[in-house]
Amino acid sequence: MAPKSSSNLPRTHQMAKKSTGGLAKRKQLALAAEETVGNIGKRLCFDETWIAQTGLQYCSLCQDGGRLFPCHQCPHVVCNRCIKIPNGYDVAMSADDVKFTCVSCHWLHEQRTKSRAPYWGFTRDGQPLLPSFLKVVGSFELGTASLLQSPCTLYITLHLAMLNVSTVSQLIELALREYFPHGGLDCLVLPFDVGADTALERWPAQVAQHLESLTPSYERTVVLVVNHTDADMGDFFLGTDENGIKQAAEVDQFAKYVLGPFANYLKGSTVYFVSCGSVVNKPESFQKLCVAVQSFDVCHALAFDAPHLQALTTAELLMQLTRGIVVHGYDFVKCLEENLQEVL
Repeated sequence: MAPKSSSNLPRTHQMAKKSTGGLAKRKQLALAAEETVGNIGKRLCFDETWIAQTGLQYCSLCQDGGRLFPCHQCPHVVCNRCIKIPNGYDVAMSADDVKFTCVSCHWLHEQRTKSRAPYWGFTRDGQPLLPSFLKVVGSFELGTASLLQSPCTLYITLHLAMLNVSTVSQLIELALREYFPHGGLDCLVLPFDVGADTALERWPAQVAQHLESLTPSYERTVVLVVNHTDADMGDFFLGTDENGIKQAAEVDQFAKYVLGPFANYLKGSTVYFVSCGSVVNKPESFQKLCVAVQSFDVCHALAFDAPHLQALTTAELLMQLTRGIVVHGYDFVKCLEENLQEVL
């Protein structure tokens, strides 16, 4: 786990016409007893239809067609153009009692057993079918090893209800989705509008209702927080009050009352704060943000300092960063630096 300091909130710079900023009245928060539970949408991204359409139609090496051989250990297939099959074995390989193991599963087995063995590819009753090892001539487009090693992951999108963030949220989800064909990836989308006292009081119960259906713990948790920020004070927006007037709260109060119900899942997580840069550029707000990150024991957090940030402009960076740290297990800071060079 990286040390908890302001350095865990890397600052980046982007400009766009539409932004996640503006002005709102600062509101002091005081939470009363929990009220009745409201309804907020929850979406799980495991999709069997998607698996049926993509999982066994394209070679995991070249992402193309051809004669496909399904691996008996994972959902992927390999085409006859990516492996060099000796002449005279086409019929034998099609027998029902012959099993095919893709090169990634073979490699993964070697890593787990700390052993080395020739790659035979096709076996019958555990014995090699071919007279010599199977030569792989294709290059990887999507690593099966990454798919098999993908840790149980929770991806939460928490956004101000007045903001449409479906595109950004779904793009990040799609960046992960193909690596979890058998499940193991839960996605939760929660809009908030807690500017009114009654809405704020109901919020903990609303969150709790949806968290009940999740696994108690995940190996990886990624949280996307998309919000407006007050341009003058650096406060986070809450929503609107009973009269439709926009309300905002100081960063520490927003963290306590809006993020607080997620505390168990925030520990050790990666959090993206997608909002205009006043929350970073105002020293008091940024300090409170750093303290909030530390209080939740967040592993890594990312905030932006662009005065006028459009959420969609962050999508490519966040897609690549999320895939790198969740699927491939890359170091957060190094992965961020490399991807910033590519997208800026």
